[in-house]
Amino acid sequence: MNSTIKKLFKLLLLIPCAVQAASLFDNSSKFVPGFGSGGYVSRVQTLNDIAIDSSGKIVVAGKNGIIARYNSDGTLDTTFGTGGSITSADFGSFFAVKIDANGKIVVGGSSTGANVLARYDSNGDLDNNFGTNGIATATASSLQKVYDFAFDSSGAIIAVGENNLEQAAIARFTADGIIDTNFGNAGFGDQGYFDNNHTDAIKYTSIAIDSNGNIIVAGICVNANIPQGIIAKYTNSGSFVFDTSFGGINGGVVPLTGSFYINTLKLDSSGKIVVAGDASLAGYSIIARFNSNGSVDTSFHHSSGKVTSDITAGSYTKLVIDTNGKIVLVGKKSGGLGSEGVIARYNSDGWLDTTFNGTGYINVENGTDSEQFNSISLDQNSRIVAVGFDDANPNKGLIVRYLANGTLDVAGNWTSSSLIAHFTAQGKKLGLLSSGR
Repeated sequence: MNSTIKKLFKLLLLIPCAVQAASLFDNSSKFVPGFGSGGYVSRVQTLNDIAIDSSGKIVVAGKNGIIARYNSDGTLDTTFGTGGSITSADFGSFFAVKIDANGKIVVGGSSTGANVLARYDSNGDLDNNFGTNGIATATASSLQKVYDFAFDSSGAIIAVGENNLEQAAIARFTADGIIDTNFGNAGFGDQGYFDNNHTDAIKYTSIAIDSNGNIIVAGICVNANIPQGIIAKYTNSGSFVFDTSFGGINGGVVPLTGSFYINTLKLDSSGKIVVAGDASLAGYSIIARFNSNGSVDTSFHHSSGKVTSDITAGSYTKLVIDTNGKIVLVGKKSGGLGSEGVIARYNSDGWLDTTFNGTGYINVENGTDSEQFNSISLDQNSRIVAVGFDDANPNKGLIVRYLANGTLDVAGNWTSSSLIAHFTAQGKKLGLLSSGR
């Protein structure tokens, strides 16, 4: 496998960032500098994911081991960490954050050592009952970077990502943060090479667990030096091997024909598999839906089972499915002067939902800067909270909140257009930009 090609594919792993404050809004619906140094700051942190707890508080995590928590009105939650944030010296980056059944914050990421997961109490202290002093570890040859994870019915954590050999990796940790050596091969699953063509899997980017406890993962592989999105299914038997009834002749793996990346995966209420990403070089986005057995869902968007478009977005980075079965996605759309952040919503049949913002999508831009949304969550009121970044010099984190109909939320501290923040390693608000659509 050509190492240069592998490195190029790895660059696609979405960079995110984000979070906090009020903003200004001009008549052109573009970002406008607020306070700070001309609206810019000298030091910010890229945020890669977002989770909303049962009380409506917003937790974000990202580069340089940053975790911050905000109240639902957009103010920093000063009961968390120091002034609303913490910075972990044990991780280089966090790529995923979730709230467990006990309200604790679990993050997955990477470090220069063996650290891959951590768990924090609600006040921001490491939970010493998890792993070793709050941190779960793995060998780099088995799992080095965690891009996503899920909790199974017992509270165990199934983590996916890649190892230091640039191979897709999957592992199971107990609820206490210890590798479950009774599962798979000493806690780790089949990785690296699979299907009849010996496809080389670079990484798993997303995971979901179905109602029977089976594990569905999505990611990126290479077949004859051509990038390809893949979906794989592992059995729940504890052997951590592919379910060969999934995907027909491919032995537990469904490859997407064409040069596609899959960045995100979710299961809908009927168990169908929804994935989204982009065509690696063509500049357009893709959404596809599969039946639970891995076959194409011909009821989705005509009979093709997929939607490709360069109108709504060039790449989708994350999706969620709302209580009405609608698919809400975030990502970016490339333009002449730079990319725009995109939020889009599709009906369950695969067509744009034009009741959302009148068009089915929202574009957010800041002049010649490039914006991208990298993660999304829905709060208890069905409001859409999206996080991303603005690549002004230097980059700025941002977060926006929209009502379910696509209208910017101007309530509370989400004034004028939305909540947007830049923050330093300490999570301080330093500058503001406004958003538009």
